[in-house]
Amino acid sequence: MFRGILVISNIIKTSGYSTIVYLAALAGVSPTLYESAAIDGANRWQMLTHITLPRIMPCIMIMLILQLASLLVSNFDQVYNLYNNYVLSTGDVLSTYIYRISLGGSGTDFELSTAMNFLLNTMGLIVVLIANKFVNKLDVQGIF
Repeated sequence: MFRGILVISNIIKTSGYSTIVYLAALAGVSPTLYESAAIDGANRWQMLTHITLPRIMPCIMIMLILQLASLLVSNFDQVYNLYNNYVLSTGDVLSTYIYRISLGGSGTDFELSTAMNFLLNTMGLIVVLIANKFVNKLDVQGIF
């Protein structure tokens, strides 16, 4: 039940921002391209695959990189707000565990939590660099 609530709340949380970004990317596609494709006899599927998707591919790739970057954080704010002793076995993610051993609970193990946070951020940087290299190989401009 906890995971279902977390997934639904994450979809609600991110759908608004993603919709605005993708609508802005779609608004950047020139309508004259669709008109000329219709004159040339292209159907809707061909317009989608040859005009729309290539024009919004940079936006799709940037959103992919940003989602991969937030993958390791695993929505700490949502998990922490829904977190209690009843869902401890299913709701504990790496971010909440680091928080519990550093600030919450009975002990304060700052050294271990700092090392774990450093490792978490290093893994996040590696994931972003690999995703950016993959995006650059697709001839789409990445983050850097």
